[in-house]
Amino acid sequence: MVASPKPQPLGSSSDDTRRAVSATAGVPASGVGGGSGGGSPGTPERTIHNEITKLKANTVNAAAIAFFIGGGVGPLIGIGVTGFTLLQAVMALVWFFVGLVLHSMAQTVLGGLLP
Repeated sequence: MVASPKPQPLGSSSDDTRRAVSATAGVPASGVGGGSGGGSPGTPERTIHNEITKLKANTVNAAAIAFFIGGGVGPLIGIGVTGFTLLQAVMALVWFFVGLVLHSMAQTVLGGLLP
């Protein structure tokens, strides 16, 4: 008896449907569709892509933390020792803002993860 493919959720692509049908017919799913999606969810290509994307996001986020701590928090702590200057406060805000922008960029990079 040939098992019927599972019902596809709304919005699924026809490529996914072809993969499900070919899998039940004994045809390898890797040869169906020919689309460029990085492979099926468990393939090494998709896993490698996702890990590299996470590594890029982590690197950008580490730079954001360095800007935030080194340029934003550090000078504000030093204000108690050296006294308050307007230049220190402005520079701390600029470095803090750069850290915030880099952190937002890291979140955007994570949007490139494949499902």
